Amino acid sequence: MTVDMIDRRRLALLLVVFCALAGCTAMRTPDDPPRVALPSNFGTENGADWPDELSAGWWRVVGQPGFGDLADRALAENYGLREAAARLDAAQAARRAVGDSFRPQTTLSPRLRWERTETRVRDPSSGIEGRATQRTTLGSTGAEASWEIDLLGRAAMQARAADADVSSTQADVAAARLSVTTELLRSYAQLGLAETEDRLLGRNLEARRRVLELVRQRAVGGIASEFDVARAETELRRIEARIPALAAERSAQRAAIGALLGEPYPFAGPAPFLDLS
Repeated sequence: MTVDMIDRRRLALLLVVFCALAGCTAMRTPDDPPRVALPSNFGTENGADWPDELSAGWWRVVGQPGFGDLADRALAENYGLREAAARLDAAQAARRAVGDSFRPQTTLSPRLRWERTETRVRDPSSGIEGRATQRTTLGSTGAEASWEIDLLGRAAMQARAADADVSSTQADVAAARLSVTTELLRSYAQLGLAETEDRLLGRNLEARRRVLELVRQRAVGGIASEFDVARAETELRRIEARIPALAAERSAQRAAIGALLGEPYPFAGPAPFLDLS
C-alpha cells in the first residue's frame, strides 16, 4: 500500500467526521424558540384584570356560605381533580429527573466469598496423620464512575420540553378546577330552583284541591256547571303531572352534586334558591 493511498484514506475519514459533526450542529435546537404573540386582551374581557376575590375563589362571590363550603369539598375530594393533580405530580417528577443521564454516575460492586482449605498434618510424637480445615472470608469492592458530556444540548432541550409539559399540565389542572366549580354551581342552582318550585307546587296543589271542592259544592247547588267542575279537575291534574318530573329533576341534581363531591351517594343537604342575576 503506497503512502498516497494511506493519506487519501485519512483525508476521507476526516471528511466523514467533519460532515457528521456539521450535521449534528445543524440539527441543534435554538436556545430561544419562536413564540406566538397574543393580543393584549387575550383571556380576559377587554383586557381587564380579574378582581382579587375571583382569583382567590370566584365561587365566594355567589354570597352563599353553604355553596362555598361545597366548592371547597369538591376541590379537595373530586376524583377528576385528584387524577389531574397526580398527572401534575408525574410531570414535575419527570422534570426533576431531566438530565440525570448527564450527571456523574457511580456504581459500586461489592463482592464477598468464602474459601475452604484442607491440609494434611502429622503428629510428630505419635505419627498419626490427619486433615486440618481452614476457612477464609475474602471481600472486595469495586467502583465505577461515568459522566456523559452533553455536547449537542440534549439536556437543555429535554428540560425545555419538560417545562412545557409541566406548564401544560398546570393549565389542565386549573381548567379542571374551573370546570368542577362551575358545574357544581349549575347543579346547585338548579337544585335550589327545583326545591323552590316543589314548595310552590305543593302550595298550589293544595289551593287547587280546595278550589275543586268548592266548585263541586257550587255545582250541587246549581251555581256552577259541569264544565266548571271539569276545568277545575283539569287544572288539578296538570299540577299533579308536574310532580314526578320535578322529583326526577331534584334526584338528578342531587346525584350530580354527590358525584362532584366525590361521594358514592346523592347530596342530602339543603339547597336554597340562588339569585344569580
